[in-house]
Amino acid sequence: MTKSTPLKWLPVLSNIAPPKLRREHALLQEWKKDLTRDKFNISYKWESDWTIENPDNQKLVINPTIIQPGFELKRNTWVTLNRIRTGHGRSGHIMYKWGMRDTETCDCGYESQTINHITTICSIRAFPGTMEDIHLVKDEAVEWMKNLDLELPYGKPLVYFMLVMNLHFINMFVYF
Repeated sequence: MTKSTPLKWLPVLSNIAPPKLRREHALLQEWKKDLTRDKFNISYKWESDWTIENPDNQKLVINPTIIQPGFELKRNTWVTLNRIRTGHGRSGHIMYKWGMRDTETCDCGYESQTINHITTICSIRAFPGTMEDIHLVKDEAVEWMKNLDLELPYGKPLVYFMLVMNLHFINMFVYF
């Protein structure tokens, strides 16, 4: 019975540098390219990458390097604002996806309670202004967020759910 070739030998025998060294070399080459330019401008690079990747489908954020409006809000309101900006929060859609609700339907009867639905379409909760008004933290937007009858940030109910799930997990092992 023959043994396979030891891994340390493969790069030597194939005349190809080990993966770790090739990655390090590539990183250094990229780093040298940036150093040969005038200066590496992280703000410019960040703004350029943001524009190319376009994670903000509303085009609300023009310059990601500056502090966004609302940064000074109380934490709960700031988190709610950011859940709305990113479209990710404790909506019926997400709670259903996580198995914490039987349906993703909104109280207004709409088939899927997403953050976008809550802010723009919902006959019960929709913000009367624009997404730009919310992003720019206009007074009426802040009041609307404070009076919203949903907790978009992940608060006590989620922590409680995680605690219960951990207890169930622990109980599974106690009985075996």
